[in-house]
Amino acid sequence: MSMYALKRLTTVAAATALLVGGTATLAAAPAFSASHSVPSSGVSSGTQRTAADEPSAVFYTGLDLTGDASTVDLTQTGVCKTLPKPADSARNYSINDIEVFFNPNCQKGTPGSSSDIMYVLGSLHEGNLPYPAVSYRVRR
Repeated sequence: MSMYALKRLTTVAAATALLVGGTATLAAAPAFSASHSVPSSGVSSGTQRTAADEPSAVFYTGLDLTGDASTVDLTQTGVCKTLPKPADSARNYSINDIEVFFNPNCQKGTPGSSSDIMYVLGSLHEGNLPYPAVSYRVRR
């Protein structure tokens, strides 16, 4: 089994209910560790930061936001940009949507073919892309 398949299997198993002997049991997910403490009231003692405070968008060469990162210039809306390396995942912590293309020059289609397929990475989203992305356009 490949490391990718093992990682996917571990992630799915940690987040889903498993049916064992006719009884549904919930697999425990790994504990979340925060870099800051949160008071017992559930409200952070510091100032809350939002995507609007520090907007950013990044494409990654690996799955699950791993590998080399390419930062998106969110100020250039409507301009087709080429990624330095194909990207398998991305995160968008901004108020903009990002049109993702699997062909050069923001041409719609699956890799190497023309069709009406493209992907929109919505505001405040992250995840793996259906095909390696090679170009993108920020839209307002």
